[in-house]
Amino acid sequence: MSTAALATTCDLCGSRPWSGRSLPRTAVFDGRTRHFCCAGCLQVFTILHESGQLGNGAPWDTPPARAAREMGLIARPDSFGNADAREPVEEPLAEREVSLRVTGMWCPSCAWLIEHALLQRRGILDAQVLFASDYVRIRYDPSRLTLDRIRESVRAFGYDLAPFTEEEASPARRDSQRLLLRLGVAAILAMNVMALNLILYGELLGVAVEGDVKAAFPWICALLATPCVFWAGWPILERGARAAWRGSANMESLISISVLATYGYSLYVVLSGGFLVYFDTVTMLVALILTGKFLEALARERASHAVIRLYRRLPTKARLRAGGDASSDRFVPLDALAPGDRVVAGPRDALPADGRVIEGQATLDEAMLTGEARPIPKAAGDPVSAGTRVIDGEIVFRVLARGSDTRLARIIRAVEASLVSKSHAERRADRIARLFVPIVLGLALATLAYGMSAGLGTGPALIRAVTVLIISCPCSLGIATPLAMVAAVGRAAEKGILIRDSRALERAAGLRTLFLDKTGTLTRGEFGLRGIAVGDETLSPDQVLAWAAAAEGENSHPIASALRAAASQRGLWLPPADAAASLPGQGVRALVDGTTVLVGNPDFVGATSGSPPPGLEAWAREREVAGETVVLVARGGPESFRGVGALSLGDMLRPGAIRALQAVRALGMRTVLLSGDAPATTAAVARAAGVDAWEGGVSPEEKERLLEAARRDGAVAMLGDGINDAPALAAADVGIAVGSGADVALGAADITLLSADLSRVPEAIQLARRGLAIIRQNLFWAFVYNVVAIGLAMAGLFNPIFAATTMLLSSLSVTLNSLRLRKA
Repeated sequence: MSTAALATTCDLCGSRPWSGRSLPRTAVFDGRTRHFCCAGCLQVFTILHESGQLGNGAPWDTPPARAAREMGLIARPDSFGNADAREPVEEPLAEREVSLRVTGMWCPSCAWLIEHALLQRRGILDAQVLFASDYVRIRYDPSRLTLDRIRESVRAFGYDLAPFTEEEASPARRDSQRLLLRLGVAAILAMNVMALNLILYGELLGVAVEGDVKAAFPWICALLATPCVFWAGWPILERGARAAWRGSANMESLISISVLATYGYSLYVVLSGGFLVYFDTVTMLVALILTGKFLEALARERASHAVIRLYRRLPTKARLRAGGDASSDRFVPLDALAPGDRVVAGPRDALPADGRVIEGQATLDEAMLTGEARPIPKAAGDPVSAGTRVIDGEIVFRVLARGSDTRLARIIRAVEASLVSKSHAERRADRIARLFVPIVLGLALATLAYGMSAGLGTGPALIRAVTVLIISCPCSLGIATPLAMVAAVGRAAEKGILIRDSRALERAAGLRTLFLDKTGTLTRGEFGLRGIAVGDETLSPDQVLAWAAAAEGENSHPIASALRAAASQRGLWLPPADAAASLPGQGVRALVDGTTVLVGNPDFVGATSGSPPPGLEAWAREREVAGETVVLVARGGPESFRGVGALSLGDMLRPGAIRALQAVRALGMRTVLLSGDAPATTAAVARAAGVDAWEGGVSPEEKERLLEAARRDGAVAMLGDGINDAPALAAADVGIAVGSGADVALGAADITLLSADLSRVPEAIQLARRGLAIIRQNLFWAFVYNVVAIGLAMAGLFNPIFAATTMLLSSLSVTLNSLRLRKA
């Protein structure tokens, strides 16, 4: 194997970097240069070499290498350049999907060109490119082509692909820095050329200029303009040339023709001995275009930070506990984790996988996943998620899911999908922008022909045509919709609202009715204590609750669990209980603090203690009408029992549910509660929450039919969390799932609330409406600008510098208007 070949393959583990890169570490062994992907591989290879264990086999399979891998000292790097950059796999029906960052895009037509080129390749099943976030999502058949070949297809057009991870964010920043350097050089050269041209313009105003100076200045201007055009402006010219070579046209085509035509004409004037040159126009045009591109690049980088911040949550290694105590702990790469492994996490550690706590206590920061700002305590039995961070304490948890199966990975995939999806408005804007380029070229040629025929002269006619090309560049039209959509999706993610695709955002802006499920959505989905009544003024509610909870003992019934939980929350001391007997369907009898206590339904307790006091009986009936479960408590014995109190239990409204529904109604929407529970229970919860209408005893199929009927009066949304809500979520114009719900509900939803905070619902709708309003503003002003500006340019009322300035201001106004959503 040649040295060149070794330069792309680690001599120990066989890992390969992304194409075009070299491995970072080299060392010479026996006169031969070896290449390594990391310090661990280099050290292990050194040990193998010095101990004579290399032999003829693969270094990766030697005992020292295996030991180092098990200890976490070396690991195969997990870049997609390793797994997918090799030869195609022999899977005739294989299908893979990958999301990547695109570098080098300058305008919306770049995205169209890349998407078109990818879809022409055999083996690529689908491709979506979003200019606003420098993002591409590709679905391909790995049996036909590799990611390296896909990358080569994109590079042929002057663009590049890179993994969308935090580690790969630095190349994008370097691209921005290189663009800023070109902008700085162009600006300095343009200012100098402008200053020199002022002297030449003085000749036109009657200011005498000496002959030698007059002859020299055009040459100096040409000398300064040349690097401005061909170095600072090279990215523009290169993309324009590549588009022309491929038989297509884009924004850079318009600008390149403008720059080269003006530069060529001015150089012809200089060589002819004239002095009326337009190098100031050329250099200032390049500087202004680069300014606009730099500002757009910053806006797109900011828009894509939602995914980068999510990737940043994951650690690169995990602390695995192999034995029974801390002495068996060792660090392993994330790939080495498997379900069932025990992982240790201490202060400031980010959790590497989803799991359930088995030892210890800790406080976790889950804000990135749920939007919940307060720290969340975790103890044995509690679930934990990858990407959350330990604030204090230490826990040992058992791995339940890792890698692409974690909750964080699902969130990342959802955000990625929303970033690359295109709304109907975006697709319309893309089509308009693509048609605009050939139309503008035709208008510019017509303007040039008219100017020449009208006797304007070659120079003025050319400048007028160049002005038409520059001022009509439809960049603002192309970025009007995607920038607003990406800004809205990114802002929603920061608020704990996960939008699956931008089309859902577009539909959410037009909602008229919100249907919502009861159990687990509007309510907590947990049986809890709702109220306590006492039958004797000498007793306190806490005494009645303590007797009831003690009598229930360790009973596993939901009522028993709810009573124990309520007593614990109030910090009550429970007296000792003995001789407990559970009577299924009726209640329990136990000896509590030496006295018999009965806890159960009214029939069971009444049969033993007689009718409860009238006030207690009326209270119990009122609670039962409200859909709550009532248990009576009697105390005494063996012959003289008396009712001492009653407790009502039921599902509790989520905190903030009433305020959230009020906010929804304030947006002009109707709220309807649908539930499979009894109509009386549904009505009680509906009245407490303040919804406009409700239906009880509704099956999942009936929910779907009710939504279909309501859609005739306008767009509807369904808010739910359970498996029974999935059909309705899918049938609604916009399905909204509570993040704590079932996976099937989350999969059917267009929008997911990462926490159970229902105030996110009106926030999502408000964000969608504001996003749609900004899109309409952007499109209106971009369209008005292009129509008016082209007419004025064809009439000769603008010059190229003014045209470039107004084009920049148009794109900048659209960008800044879209970024207002970041503060929504």
